[in-house]
Amino acid sequence: MKKIFLLAFFFVAWCVLAPDLFANNSKAFQILAPDKGRVVVNFGPQYGICVYNANGGSWSGLNAVNPVSMTAACLDSAGQGLKDLVIDFGLDYGILLYRNGSWSALNRATAKAIVPADINGDGKDELVIDFGSRYGILIYTSGVWSVLNSATARSIV
Repeated sequence: MKKIFLLAFFFVAWCVLAPDLFANNSKAFQILAPDKGRVVVNFGPQYGICVYNANGGSWSGLNAVNPVSMTAACLDSAGQGLKDLVIDFGLDYGILLYRNGSWSALNRATAKAIVPADINGDGKDELVIDFGSRYGILIYTSGVWSVLNSATARSIV
């Protein structure tokens, strides 16, 4: 069993965030840094998704369900520049948005890829989501879905 150390670089020094984590499969881990002072970690099925707040130096659980994928996107309609979490929980729950402490459903399907991109140049991200050959590639912007392409892609960046 490998011992996993989660380290973060804050300002001028490294600090150990989670010194006692054990993982059988390190591929289950995913780390996002959505904005200054916050780190979101998918620890896999054992611990779920947790958030580390650098200002308070504390961890909090966000969700116990192990997601398929996570991404951070600046979908903030208030224009504050804060990033929201977009999490694909697979076929059981679909794709959910976590914004300002609450969850909302974006789509019941699961995605092949989710990529945030400011397509229209307004300073906010739209979500480019590849749902595979069944639905193709869709764009989600300000609560509206539109089809970008009916085909699926090998990859989206």
